[in-house]
Amino acid sequence: FFFLMIRRPPRSTQSRSSAASDVYKRQPPRSPLLLSVLIGTGTQIVTMTGFLLLFTLIGFASETHRGSLVTTCIILYVFLGFVAGLVSARIYKMLQGVHWLWCTIFTAMFYPATCFIIFNIINLFLVAERSSGSVPFTVFVALIALWFGISAPLVFLGGLIGYKSPAITHPCHTNPVPKRIPSQPWYLRKRYVFWIGGAIPFG
Repeated sequence: FFFLMIRRPPRSTQSRSSAASDVYKRQPPRSPLLLSVLIGTGTQIVTMTGFLLLFTLIGFASETHRGSLVTTCIILYVFLGFVAGLVSARIYKMLQGVHWLWCTIFTAMFYPATCFIIFNIINLFLVAERSSGSVPFTVFVALIALWFGISAPLVFLGGLIGYKSPAITHPCHTNPVPKRIPSQPWYLRKRYVFWIGGAIPFG
């Protein structure tokens, strides 16, 4: 019943101004490329987590088998690169970005490269301590092959399809002219709302 009561916000006209048009401003973010990359990568990780939970429930990936969860995560992440490229390209096109190739490259390289560098640093400490938990060199070669051989091409394929798809339209009309926001009292400032909001549930 609650969802049936939700209606699309009315559009603004010259004689009537909608509240939605004043709240949702068409102001581009400071870095649309970085925002698109993060949204695409986040969608890929969320989708991977959903499939991993599904495979765990049906018994395909069990924690009783050593390394099965990690292997399933890597395989899912590699093959879901198409989702990351598609989402990042569509978001970047909605934000009126023009450098879609750089957006696709950063989507394919940003998060995997960050994880790979951190993983290498941790593994160097394990090798220096002669730990049995260190990862051999052949595993790094296999990860690089999966990264550049499967994940990156799927990201580029998704980015190409996403950029050729129609741009995402906004659900309501936006007013490009921002209205002046009146000054707020001192107790509504961020520094006070931050502490009060945390003290009420945990105080």
